[in-house]
Amino acid sequence: MENTRMKETERIMHRRQFMKVILLAAGMAYLPLKDRVFIASALARVELPALADLPDPLLVRVIDITHPISQSEIDALIMPHLEKIPMTLDGIRAANENIRVHSLLKTALETLFEQANADRTGLFLHSGFRSYEQQAIAYSQAKDKKVVMLPGTSQHHSGLALDFTSADIGKLIDIGLHFETTKAGKWMTEHAWQYGFLRSYTGNHDGIRDEVWHYLFVGNEIADAYMRLKAGGWYGDVFLLQRAVSLGMRQIVLEIP
Repeated sequence: MENTRMKETERIMHRRQFMKVILLAAGMAYLPLKDRVFIASALARVELPALADLPDPLLVRVIDITHPISQSEIDALIMPHLEKIPMTLDGIRAANENIRVHSLLKTALETLFEQANADRTGLFLHSGFRSYEQQAIAYSQAKDKKVVMLPGTSQHHSGLALDFTSADIGKLIDIGLHFETTKAGKWMTEHAWQYGFLRSYTGNHDGIRDEVWHYLFVGNEIADAYMRLKAGGWYGDVFLLQRAVSLGMRQIVLEIP
């Protein structure tokens, strides 16, 4: 009987602790007064940008299996704003002549490549926007289905998701071949967020393997908030942060160990 009471007490404590973590991560202060006083000095609040202050709500448009984008949305919101990237050894260095990106990220991408080129990283842009048809082809041709999404569920439909490659790999048509170990890959890991780009496929989101070559443009405000959250030990990913901002959340509260 005593063991049963002890197990039940442990289960209650675990449930309470779980709810505390969830509510803190959501930026809510629904805690007993004694707990608020006890942990007040161990909380950090990370401010989030207001949706109305962003240059375009597309920056926080979640696109995944749970939140697919329709062909009509792509036609209305994305297609009119696509710009083709010319092949050149200066500025944005494209690995092929068929890359299109959303105009929202063009200036930031130019600035990123200006510094990457100055640092002699060997960075190249591999791909940007993909239509439904292009995504279907990519999916059907992929030997590993854990590195490509089904049509309608890929961030590439937004024109804000980019795949990068490196001259160190040898064949610029290849990606994922230890990109993170190349000079370009290391440079992106350290500096991409400063230009508003974040690695979004982390933590097995939608069953997709951690794609070290895949970056999503979210703008400087969201990228800065994301880096501060991660520095504080936040468990979330880019998709969750996009969702939080799109729902109007203005801060996330972290419990500092």
